[in-house]
Amino acid sequence: MQPKTYAASAIALALMAGCVPTEDGRDLPTETAACDIAQGQDWIGQNIAEVPVPTDMNVRILRPNSAATTDYLPTRLNILVDRQDIVQRVTCG
Repeated sequence: MQPKTYAASAIALALMAGCVPTEDGRDLPTETAACDIAQGQDWIGQNIAEVPVPTDMNVRILRPNSAATTDYLPTRLNILVDRQDIVQRVTCG
């Protein structure tokens, strides 16, 4: 195989990997659906353990100094908590 063929094969495999369904069989949210932070505003000041985090949404809980990607996903709900796990902010992305 030529080096260009290896590169093309690697790209094709990477693209196909994005087509794998989720482990639990759920459909991922469509990119056209925006997250709704209105419900999350009530969570501010509560302990994250007491928050009814929706299981049918793309949710990311971010703690201080935690690693996070910088990609923007309009369907993702971000819940930012402090060191005591108290919700400080709720954002989309």
